[in-house]
Amino acid sequence: MDPLTHTLFGATLGEAGLKRQTALAMPTLLIGANLPDVDVLAYVNGADAALGFRRGWTHGVLAMAILPLVLAGLMFLWGQRRGLAVRLPNLVLLSYISVWSHPALDWLNNYGVRLLMPFDGTWFYGDAVFIMDPWLWLLLGGMLYLNRSGAWQGPGRWIALAVVTSVPVVAGSLGGVERPGVTHRPWGILLWVLGLAAIVLLDRRLASENGWNRGRYALAATLLYMLFMVVNTRVVEQRLVERIADLGWNDVEDVMVSPVPLDALARTIVVARADEYRFAEFHWLDDEPLRFAEASIRRQEPTAAVEAALVAPCIQGMVNWMRFPFFEEREHADGVEVWMIDARYARRPAAGFGADRVVVGPDLRHRCGRP
Repeated sequence: MDPLTHTLFGATLGEAGLKRQTALAMPTLLIGANLPDVDVLAYVNGADAALGFRRGWTHGVLAMAILPLVLAGLMFLWGQRRGLAVRLPNLVLLSYISVWSHPALDWLNNYGVRLLMPFDGTWFYGDAVFIMDPWLWLLLGGMLYLNRSGAWQGPGRWIALAVVTSVPVVAGSLGGVERPGVTHRPWGILLWVLGLAAIVLLDRRLASENGWNRGRYALAATLLYMLFMVVNTRVVEQRLVERIADLGWNDVEDVMVSPVPLDALARTIVVARADEYRFAEFHWLDDEPLRFAEASIRRQEPTAAVEAALVAPCIQGMVNWMRFPFFEEREHADGVEVWMIDARYARRPAAGFGADRVVVGPDLRHRCGRP
């Protein structure tokens, strides 16, 4: 998930009651909720290096055992230096809760997370929640606003948060976010505006009520929403399996039922057959919920140029990360330009997320760096 979601989730844990467990509880929860993303430093070595390293070592079982202890120890020493009443056992518990929340949230989307690192590099996918989910922002941020106290007081930061989170919502609703194979449904912005309005109205109505911990309600509502999204994906997967059986496709190797931004009732689908990728869309409100697209992408055995490109050191992050790979070759002044594309996020060769390229010369030697 995006850093905002992790931060809001850590803050909600605190507002739900955990911030009262010890001094420095809230900073511990906020830092712990984001700590595994320390692997963002891999971008220093380039985007492909980051793709190969991120959601690996710092998100795996070994890190989940060590990082909370490191965080708790540092926070304890800082508290002792400041003369605060810090309780080490409580800090350890809060550190484990917040740090473990990070890979749990990351698992929900289709980007993947390597939960068993460094012992096993297998990618795990929940395929349930989009990597930037505005409804999580609304649930978590909205309830924090309603429960605001101490550091959360003051309207300025909440107005800024509403504006910042509204930008991708408006862009997505108006068609500014490309979603290959997904029918455009512009009602997301309407639901978003209604959600913001509901929060403001609730704030006025509940302003005089004390002792009502909205943080616990936010946490419960968030967990229920996540459960709904996971169950939704699994039910659609079952519907897809039944359709595949009806079509007589006995060569299906893998499927992905993926969330769609702004529309919790929609899913995009990739079906990996032996010789092609087929794509579909599912929406619960349609008369025919499951619809396959006519277009498909051929899967072919890698050519000599593709084989040479696959071992290029500058592309190993992409090679390890691809879930539904396919390749295209184009003529280039220095040989062949080999495009590596992941059908999760791209359908054609183009610079951007989900696609990368390597030039292979006539001697089948790869040339790293941008063509």
